[in-house]
Amino acid sequence: MAKEDKDSNQDDGKQKKSRLPGCLLIVIIVAVVGFIAKIAINKVEVQKKTKAYIEEANAHIEARRFNRAEETLELANELNPNRREILNMQTDLKEARVINFYEKELTRTLQSKDWDKVRDAVTNLKIRDPQHPQIESALQEIKDGMHKEKLGLLVSQLSAAQKQGNLQEVVKNANSLLAHDPENPTAARWEDIKTKATEEIQASEKKAAQFYEQAKLVDKGVYSSELYTLASKAKSLSEKPVYKAFYEKVSKYPRIIRYPNEYSNLQDAIDAARPIDTVQVAEGSYHAPIRVDKEIKIVGAEGKTVVLHASGKTSPVVYVTSAGKLNVQHIMFKHVDPSEEETAYSTIVVEGEANFTSCAIYQSSGHGAHVINGGKLVVDSCRLENNRWDGVAASGASSLATLQRSVVTLNKHHGIDAWEGGKVEMFDSFSESNLRSGVVATKGGSVKIIGSTIRLNQHTGLYLTDGANALVKRSEFSKNGLAGGYGDRSGDVTLEETKVLGNSEAGIVLTKGTIDWKGLETIQFSGNAGKEIWKDAEFRISEILKEILPEEKEEEPKSETQEEDTDNGEPVETTSAETPDSKTDETPKPAIIIEE
Repeated sequence: MAKEDKDSNQDDGKQKKSRLPGCLLIVIIVAVVGFIAKIAINKVEVQKKTKAYIEEANAHIEARRFNRAEETLELANELNPNRREILNMQTDLKEARVINFYEKELTRTLQSKDWDKVRDAVTNLKIRDPQHPQIESALQEIKDGMHKEKLGLLVSQLSAAQKQGNLQEVVKNANSLLAHDPENPTAARWEDIKTKATEEIQASEKKAAQFYEQAKLVDKGVYSSELYTLASKAKSLSEKPVYKAFYEKVSKYPRIIRYPNEYSNLQDAIDAARPIDTVQVAEGSYHAPIRVDKEIKIVGAEGKTVVLHASGKTSPVVYVTSAGKLNVQHIMFKHVDPSEEETAYSTIVVEGEANFTSCAIYQSSGHGAHVINGGKLVVDSCRLENNRWDGVAASGASSLATLQRSVVTLNKHHGIDAWEGGKVEMFDSFSESNLRSGVVATKGGSVKIIGSTIRLNQHTGLYLTDGANALVKRSEFSKNGLAGGYGDRSGDVTLEETKVLGNSEAGIVLTKGTIDWKGLETIQFSGNAGKEIWKDAEFRISEILKEILPEEKEEEPKSETQEEDTDNGEPVETTSAETPDSKTDETPKPAIIIEE
């Protein structure tokens, strides 16, 4: 009996041992299933929350709450990183900001009634959103506005011609008004004015003869206002060839040529001028690309706004050939409809000689002023601003640009640039707040900086590379984004009585293998971050500049009071034109020939 009990106990033990692994397996399976289920539930929750963020961001975008949309997308991305839908919405947000910016720009320009700017704004908006509902109405408003403005101009010209007693102009403007708006309620009055003027012209023939006889008595072979006035009156009062021939003879005497009073095209006025003549441009804005291939002086009305402009897609505003010698005063030059092509035109191109005094050169598709092929340019008391490449550039052996008492600022590349033997001289001038460097010389270029200030540029104050030379005296390099000066395999560099103040990364940086700049020990350093003089630096400038300015786009410099971003729809990045890759030392070369 005892043996049977013992055997029974042994059997029970074996059964318990055999059941134990089975129970443990079940527990493990249940735990794994529970864990997997939890992961699945969490994943579903993540996807659900991500979708909610995306929907919320989309609602913010539609309501133009761009900052809140950006914050919501960042939350979604943290929850579900690199999800394509989130990345796409971030791209959509950026595009919506840009479109909103162009919408505001279109509204602003419509209010100003500057139809050239309105057309530019429509073009920008159409590129981003071809089907935008504002485009059609804006185009119609441009058409109506220009029609109204032209009508007003013609009426004004007719009235002026009547007051001046210029009967030929009265007839001309009356005909223009009738052709422009024949259904106008006052068209009958214009017809009556034309008829009366025609009758008066016939009566003027007698007066013309009197003026002609008086002019012949005054004519001594030199220009005088009395002679010119009498000859002009005789010609204006009669179409007889004798009066015209006499006027043309008198007009060749040394004189002041008044544009647009005497010539409808500025190039015609220049072509008609002799070296001792002066072309005087009246107050106003004129589409006037000009080519200068002789000695000529052009002046704007002092104290008045005189603007000469051309399309950045077709030509410089001024091209001075190797035979040209130009002297300009009191005129502003710019590109309208600027090009973003790498072969874009510069506003001023000088292959001969040119002197600009008290002028402004801005909004160029390329460089503000570019001296080429041994040309000589003097810029005195001028401002070169907001040009897409450099403010002033000189390239080619013996090319020389000289700045005196001038300001070069807010240019998208460098303020001043010299390469391939080109030279730039600065005297008592400023190069400041440019989106790259203040003064640059590369590939054998050279610069002379005397009594000048290079400051607040996003990259370096003075950047020299590839054997470029420099002489700096009594000047200041301050508050630049990288360094006051940067030498990378530069040539002969001398500094005297120079200040290097408050630059962000270092005072002077010389890369490994660069010859020491002369006069470093005489420099006055103050407030520069990092080293005052950083020798044997081992890096490429492009690698440093990436941290200051991304390659993809360049931001416009902000004033101290400008906000980083607002919820009013202004895009963070306001520069629409792409610029050449900052890794390369190549400087774009603008086209220079004006098509006939």
